Amino acid sequence: MGCTLDKLPEDLSILILSFLQVPEILILRETSRRLHDISTLHIVWINASKNAVFPCPDGQDLEQHTRRCYRVTSKWRSGRLDLTTQTEFMATLSTSITEVQFFRENWILTVANAIWSVLTVWDWKLGIKRSEWSPQGSVFNGPLTLNANPDSVACAAILTSQLNGPRHIVLLALDDAGRLTSILEIPTTLRPIALHGTRLALCDDAHTTTIHDYESGTTVCLDSPLVHGVDHCIDVVFAPFHLLVVRARSIALFHYPSGDVIAIHSFGWVDGASVSYNQRTNVISLLIRHQSDNPWTADVSTLQLHNIFPTKDGSGFVFPPVAAAGISSPRGALRCPDVVLGRYGTAVWISPQERTMVADEASDLLSKETLVAAAFPGPLNVDSSVTAVKMCTNSLNNWTALDYDEEHGRVALGSSFGKVTVLEL
Repeated sequence: MGCTLDKLPEDLSILILSFLQVPEILILRETSRRLHDISTLHIVWINASKNAVFPCPDGQDLEQHTRRCYRVTSKWRSGRLDLTTQTEFMATLSTSITEVQFFRENWILTVANAIWSVLTVWDWKLGIKRSEWSPQGSVFNGPLTLNANPDSVACAAILTSQLNGPRHIVLLALDDAGRLTSILEIPTTLRPIALHGTRLALCDDAHTTTIHDYESGTTVCLDSPLVHGVDHCIDVVFAPFHLLVVRARSIALFHYPSGDVIAIHSFGWVDGASVSYNQRTNVISLLIRHQSDNPWTADVSTLQLHNIFPTKDGSGFVFPPVAAAGISSPRGALRCPDVVLGRYGTAVWISPQERTMVADEASDLLSKETLVAAAFPGPLNVDSSVTAVKMCTNSLNNWTALDYDEEHGRVALGSSFGKVTVLEL
C-alpha cells in the first residue's frame, strides 16, 4: 500500500525538503496543512540557507532572508534584473538630494543642502519622514558616514561648521522610532570617512589618516606616502589587524594598531572608485573607474575590478591588487559620478548617454542617463566575463545621489528635484 508524502514521519519529510530549492518548498507548502506546518520549521530554513550567498544577520527572520536571497541570487545569475517594486517619495520640495543611504532594514537617510544642511530619516517603504536633524546655521562639510556596525550606539558621523565658526564632527544616534539625536561632538578639521563600531577614521585631502576610538579616547595616526599633492580619501577598510586607506591617487595598507605602513600602490589617474570587504573570504575588492590615456577613446572609461587576497596563512594581504574582469562605460557629464560595489561582486553606477549616439544638437536634448547594474565573475556570476544590465533610464538627467544594498537587492536614487526612488529586485 502506497504512502503519500504528507503521511511520512516528520524527520523524513524534513530530510526530503532539504533537497529542494526555495520555490519547490513553497509549492509543497500549499499541498496540505501538515506539509505547510513542517515547511515553517526553523530546521527546514537552516537547511535551505546553507547554500545562500548572503549570510543571515542575527535577529532576522531566517525564512524571509533565505527567500529574498534566493530571489536576488536567481535574478543576478539569470541576467534578468526584473524589478519587484519601485517606490517614490518627495524628500524635499525644491532642494537637490546630495546623499541617499540605506540603513538597517527600513530606513533611508537623505542629505539636502539649502541655506543650511538637513539630514532626514525616512521609512522608505511607507514614504514617511521619521525625523530630521539640522543645526541652525550649520552646513555639512563632508560625506555622511554610517556605522558599519548598525547595532552600535553611534549610527553616523558628519562634519559640520557654521559661518566663520569652528568645524566639528557630530556623532548621531538613531532609535527604533527613527529619531536622530546628537551624542558627541569632536572638534577637528578632518573629514569622517569610515565608522566601525567605536572607531572613527578621519582623513585630510593629502596623506594623513587618524583612527580615533571615541569610547576609549585612543588615537592612531597613519601617514600615507605622498603620491600627489591632492589625494582625497575615498574609504578606509577595517580588516583584522590591518587598515586599507583608499585615496583617489593611491591605496596604502597599514598594520593596526601599530600604524606601520606595509605596502602602497597607485592606479594612476582615476575618475572614481568603490571598495568593499568580504569578511567571509577576507578579500578586499576595489572597483576602479580608470581614466583613458588614449585620446581616441576619450569618450570611454574602463571599470576594472581589482582584488586584494589574504596571504596563505591569513596573517596579512598580498600586494599589489590583482586585476580581475573589466567593462567599458561611456564618459560624459553626470551629476552623480559614483560607482557602488557590493561585497559579492555586483555593482551599480549611472552611465551618461554615449556621445556617438547623439547625432545633432536637437537629439542631444533627448539623451537619457542610465542606471547600470553589473555582476563581475564571482558567486553571483559564474561566467568569466562581466554581465551588465540597464535597469532604467532618466530623461531628466537629474540623478544626484546613489546607494546600493546588494544583499537586499535594492537601489536608491536621489534627484535634483528632491525625489527619492527605490528600486527592488
